[in-house]
Amino acid sequence: METIVTARIDVSKPAGRKIARELENKKYVELEYPMIGGISEKNSHKVIFGRFLDRLSEHYNYDMHEGIEL
Repeated sequence: METIVTARIDVSKPAGRKIARELENKKYVELEYPMIGGISEKNSHKVIFGRFLDRLSEHYNYDMHEGIEL
């Protein structure tokens, strides 16, 4: 019988990061990190990279999409 425990660790503080680092190397521990705000599983890497290129294009006033196939 498998027993699962779910814990929330605040990794914004040094103590939380230390606990998470120690747990990463344990055999029976599986860490799940939440999605970053604004990025969902529906967005593919192509969509996200396209937005990145859009921002670079605006910043540098140059079409960064030129020569890149998504």
